[in-house]
Amino acid sequence: MVLMARALSVLLALPLCGFAADWTYHVKKDPFDNVTIKTARAVGPGRASVAVETHSNGFRMAYFSGAEFECFVDCFVRVKFDDGEPVVFAAEAPRLISSILVIRDFDRFVESVSKSKVVTLRAKFFRRTQDLVVEMDSPLDPSKFSEAERLGVVRKQCEDGAASEDYSACMKR
Repeated sequence: MVLMARALSVLLALPLCGFAADWTYHVKKDPFDNVTIKTARAVGPGRASVAVETHSNGFRMAYFSGAEFECFVDCFVRVKFDDGEPVVFAAEAPRLISSILVIRDFDRFVESVSKSKVVTLRAKFFRRTQDLVVEMDSPLDPSKFSEAERLGVVRKQCEDGAASEDYSACMKR
């Protein structure tokens, strides 16, 4: 059903949208680079998603995924937050047709998405300009990373064989 709706939206140039999603917050340690990575992502049922990622080494990235974006190196996209006026952002993709579109102005994007429940991206898909809509139950809340980090520590303890007094925490996951 979702696949049929997506095919129709491409054929009819209608917005790609889904039902309201909630942000998921993840914190993980990359053992190869010894870097902590924090990711927040809102994913709709049609695979469309918006994500914000920060690394403890200073690398930061905001991106859309779930569609075949037509952009290479530099392009400009319009992003609308809730019912506000569209804002132009510089963007880039790793190749001409890509499933990920990186927004260049991280701070401005995160500030806006932290106040919004609906993010609409107008970009080029398969040589056709159309909208990709991601609706969230709530705006991005960076303070929720601390809870994700706590859960990650508990998960790690469980994987490593938690002490008997910590066993109840492992069972609650």
